[in-house]
Formats: sequence, structure tokens, C-alpha cells
Amino acid sequence: MRKIDVILLLSAMITLALTATAVPVRATATSYNWVGDCVLKSETDSFLGYVSAGYETGKTAVLKINIYNHLPKQMNISGIKIRFDWGINYSSTEVSTDAPFPIAPGMSHVFTLSFTVPDLTTASNVVKHTFRIFIEDVNSTTGPKRQLNSNSYVDGSDFAVLSSTQTACVETKKEIAKYSGYYYFITAKARELSIMAAGAKSFGDNEYLKGNFGDAAAAYDDSLGFYQDAVANETDSISGFEKAFKDILNSSVGAISMAGWGYLLFGLGWVFIGIGIIIYSMKKTAKPAASSQ
Repeated sequence: MRKIDVILLLSAMITLALTATAVPVRATATSYNWVGDCVLKSETDSFLGYVSAGYETGKTAVLKINIYNHLPKQMNISGIKIRFDWGINYSSTEVSTDAPFPIAPGMSHVFTLSFTVPDLTTASNVVKHTFRIFIEDVNSTTGPKRQLNSNSYVDGSDFAVLSSTQTACVETKKEIAKYSGYYYFITAKARELSIMAAGAKSFGDNEYLKGNFGDAAAAYDDSLGFYQDAVANETDSISGFEKAFKDILNSSVGAISMAGWGYLLFGLGWVFIGIGIIIYSMKKTAKPAASSQ
């Protein structure tokens, strides 16, 4: 093997070894989580599919970001930003280049980033969105500062922006779920109303799946109303039965108090007569038969 080839091979091996053992120098998000007024959170929507986080337009989205310092020296976080595929960047107000946050080696800190969810002309409500979280750090918390990292990021997806009508559909469906499948109705009227409620929900599900959120919302409202009426009817009917039964018991109390002793003695008399008949029958059966001459 030529000398030049040996040198190149050794150089490549040394580079590979150094690369494998090198400590990452970038500040990155260890984990993140969407909190606050999520309409959908880590669940499957029949129209959008799986949604990691879904907020209604105009509401405040809140992102919690955990940053761990894996370096052997202090990390100074100077910027936390998120950029969505609709072309807008949002930044955390907790840190800046002028006021970085120090994190000691082996320690972590949770930062908050919040923003107002844009209107539907900016961010569509019929598709999910992707985003990228950027973490920036500087060399010091005092004096002249030099940015150490501008390209560290974490990618995310399945973020949903929901219209107010979509939000109403999702929330009403959750209310309907409290009734359907868990209630067994006794009265005929309540069962009729529950069948109507199930039919309205089925129609709403079909319309929601097609993106007809207005029609779906109206159907879901009807379904919830039918279920609530069914429960009210069931409650009123059972309460009426209980009241009637109580009235019967109360009206019987007077009659029993006036002639109670007579009923009691009359009943005891028949009991004693029954006992006498049983004893007489036992003696008659036990009497020995006369011997024949």
C-alpha cells in the first residue's frame, strides 16, 4: 500500500473516532408539550385524522419546551422560536439575546411559548400543519454576546387550527358520548327519544366526515337535545311512580293504625288454627292400628 493511502486511511479513522466521541454543542429541545385550551389533544378526529394538538382560531396556544444542558459548561438560552408552515414565526418572551437564561451542566429548564392562533385565511382548518422549534444560545449572560447556535431545531407535525363550528362539533360530540352507550332507558318515550338522538348523531357524523361542519353541528345539537329530553322524561316518570307509591303507603298508614290490632289478632288466630291442624294430623298419623283377633 502506498504511503499516501496509509496516511489518508489513518486520517479518516482518526476523524471518525473524534466524531463518534464528540459531545454535541447545540442546545436542543429535549421534549415539548402543548397545553392550555386544546380542543383536540393526541387524539383522532374523524375528519382530520390524528391530531397532536388542535386549537380554535383566535384562542391562545401554549407550548411548554424542556431544554436539558448536556454540555460540560453553562448553557445560555437566548431564543426559543417556532415557525409554522403558514409562514409566521412566534417567539418566547421569556428569553432574548439581551437577557439569556443560564442552565448549569446536567440541569434542565422548562420554557413557555404562547401565541394567538391565526384566522382561517392564514391557517387552513381542513388540513394539519407542520412546525419547527428553534433553540438559540449565546456564549455569555454578560458583556458582548456571540450567538453560538442558529440552526438547532426540532420538527413537529399534526397541528390543527379549528373553526368555531368545528370546535362546537367536537365539544358537542364529547357531551353526546356521556349519554349514548351508557344509558338504558325504561320508559317507552325515553327509548323513542334515544333512538332519535342516535339517528341525529349518525347524520352529524356523516356530515362532519365530509367537512360540512355547519350541518354536522346542527345535527349534534339535535342529538344532544334528544338525549337530554330522554333523561328528563325518564326522571320525571320514575319520580311520578315513586310519588304515587309513596301516596299509597301514606294513605294505608291511617287504616292500619285504626284497625291494626284487629288485623293482627285475626291473623294470629289463623296461625294458631293452622298449627292445631298440623298437630292433629301428626297424631292421627302416628296412632297404631288395632290388632286383629
